[in-house]
Amino acid sequence: RAPSDRALFWRQPASDAPFAAAARRGKWKYLRIADDERLFDLDTDPGEKVDSRARFPEIFRQLRGEWEAWNSDMVPVP
Repeated sequence: RAPSDRALFWRQPASDAPFAAAARRGKWKYLRIADDERLFDLDTDPGEKVDSRARFPEIFRQLRGEWEAWNSDMVPVP
């Protein structure tokens, strides 16, 4: 089944772990854990081993921006 163009966003605040945020659109996944941000191509790297943000900076900026816009409409994380 082909991935959807619909974007999915999530965040996971935890008192015992670093803040985590993610967005997925199609084959691309943006992931932030604390201050570490990465981009993954899930078609070629389903195990999320290779950070592709240097190779695809525009996709990285776009997906991060979409996550930030979504997050700005959410209840603040305590």
